[in-house]
Amino acid sequence: MVVYSFYEYSKIKKLLSHKHYLSGYFVLNNLAKFSLKRFDFCLEEKVNIIAVDDDIKSGYSHTSILAKHLQNKNAKALYSAIFKSKNISYKGKSKSFRKANKKGFYLVKKPKYPVILVDDILTTGSTLMQAYKMLKKEKIRVLFAVVLADVKD
Repeated sequence: MVVYSFYEYSKIKKLLSHKHYLSGYFVLNNLAKFSLKRFDFCLEEKVNIIAVDDDIKSGYSHTSILAKHLQNKNAKALYSAIFKSKNISYKGKSKSFRKANKKGFYLVKKPKYPVILVDDILTTGSTLMQAYKMLKKEKIRVLFAVVLADVKD
């Protein structure tokens, strides 16, 4: 799966440290306006944008903000489409921990169209890969993924 990212995590780490606070809403909203909103992908077909793990945290969903700004005339966000069955946080965890402790994504809303996956930070790719595999198992075509920042080991 191809993953497009807009920032090196190290360059915006201080900004993203706000994401678990109300101020993070404004930070993510502006970062998304300056990057995702300008991501000019032209697709002839209609697509759904699915924000990975878009349940409400800290009063808002990080990934839903990103999905909102990625929309265009042929790409519409499908909110609350997939959720995780296990409340596992990967923050600060190793790649081996992430592999051993899967989030257990499941489908809540079946998309009508092929999918673009959206996440905020790509650390090891474990979360995106789990979501991708679940959608593939459900016979849903994933075109590519978009993340705001990439850690790049």
